[in-house]
Amino acid sequence: MAAYSITDKCIGCGTCANSCPVGAIRGQRKALHSIDADICVRCGLCGRLCPKGAILDELGNRTTRIPKKSWAHPVFEETCAGCSLCVVSCPKNCIRIGDPAYQGDTHMRAILSHPADCIGCGLCVKACPIDAVHLEKAASEAKEPAQT
Repeated sequence: MAAYSITDKCIGCGTCANSCPVGAIRGQRKALHSIDADICVRCGLCGRLCPKGAILDELGNRTTRIPKKSWAHPVFEETCAGCSLCVVSCPKNCIRIGDPAYQGDTHMRAILSHPADCIGCGLCVKACPIDAVHLEKAASEAKEPAQT
């Protein structure tokens, strides 16, 4: 699968490189940046932040800047088994296993513990072996789940 790429519309502001959760973007200030395809996890954060629309997704479509308040966040289903794979996959440490609902409760599940830090990358969705997590747009956006 191809990684995201940067077009010549890049002004070298560094927003994408400074924000990339895995350090896949490199470049000098005021110069065209590049994305290392071997490191890129295709989270889309760079495209959501780029002020010039210089980022192309893996299909070659231009990404658009999206305000942070509109980014999708993970929602954990009741079927979550609390395996912690989503916790480990989160590059911003926004997810944890929640506390028991009552004394003796053995069904704990993941929760988004730091929503303000969540970048909506979807790595938690990809990590879940039982499809118990999905991304949803902010309440002010459409109610259907976001694509990952």
